[in-house]
Amino acid sequence: MILKHKDDVAPQVAELERISKNPALTKGQREDIDNEVWMIRAGAKGEKEATYHIDFHWKDGKRSVVLHDLRIEHGGRVAQIDHLILHRTLDCHVLESKAFGQEVRISEAGEWETRTRFGWKGILSPIEQNRRHIDVLTAFIRDHQLAPKRLGITMPIRFYNWVLVSPDCPLRRNGDGWDQVVKMDMFQKQFTKRADEEGVIDTLASFSKIVSLETIEGIAGALIAAHKPATFDYVAKFGIKLADPNDDSRFAPPSAVQCASCAKVLEEKVIKYCRLNPSKFGGKLLCQSCQKATSRPGCDGCGTELEDKVIAFCRFNSKRFGRRKLCRSCQTQPTPA
Repeated sequence: MILKHKDDVAPQVAELERISKNPALTKGQREDIDNEVWMIRAGAKGEKEATYHIDFHWKDGKRSVVLHDLRIEHGGRVAQIDHLILHRTLDCHVLESKAFGQEVRISEAGEWETRTRFGWKGILSPIEQNRRHIDVLTAFIRDHQLAPKRLGITMPIRFYNWVLVSPDCPLRRNGDGWDQVVKMDMFQKQFTKRADEEGVIDTLASFSKIVSLETIEGIAGALIAAHKPATFDYVAKFGIKLADPNDDSRFAPPSAVQCASCAKVLEEKVIKYCRLNPSKFGGKLLCQSCQKATSRPGCDGCGTELEDKVIAFCRFNSKRFGRRKLCRSCQTQPTPA
């Protein structure tokens, strides 16, 4: 079951492309902006490819939930998780997807390297990067007491660290550390193989702590409510000086921007509103009609539009509210018999 899709990167790209047309840019600034656009698109392409393979096998599953593109801030740290699969056995698979365009290898010392035209170049280890994300996620779940309890005892969530690479990425499998690295199209097979290799004892242990789908939906809902999309001030990042300090041109629309849903050409004020409220419309640029169609669900009690965190709270406490989604006011009212 897919509970969260990837945030749209189109607004970021549109903003960068608009800035790149500024005649006051230096050659270096323009190259930095072009490189930023390339990295955003390359990353989105790799995540989209991984998403396809994950959704193909888990989209209609009734034993797990899937979240794509989850960003959690906690304790002064940030976890930017590409994909997360949470199973009813409380096994949580955290996946980092990489769209390497060149051959990749892991040295005997565990260092990651990629081949360039100038030879092998060291890169950050995706395994260690994902491990840090898992550390933040573990602390967030612990501190917010999201793990379910049975007989008053908190049930442990077991985390798995995976790195997914493009199917066409050449891998030189020297050294150690490859057990967690798998090509995107082979992940489901490797996922099943690892479960089979865990043995009868581990399997029985997992099934002894199996919970309902409703329970893991509640945990996922709390994570979605805590999701904070990254914000970027590209004008400041690239050291661009606007001629007029009061210039609001960063929100000016490119020519003929269309609604992401119905392709209607958008007015400047509509584009500006969507960019000022990216979380409300999933980062998409929508016309006013499509904005209404994507509005948040209303309270089952009084019809008031609900915030994401209120919806997540109701899902996490579904038994308490009789599986209804209620605003804060209606939550205090007695549940009808």
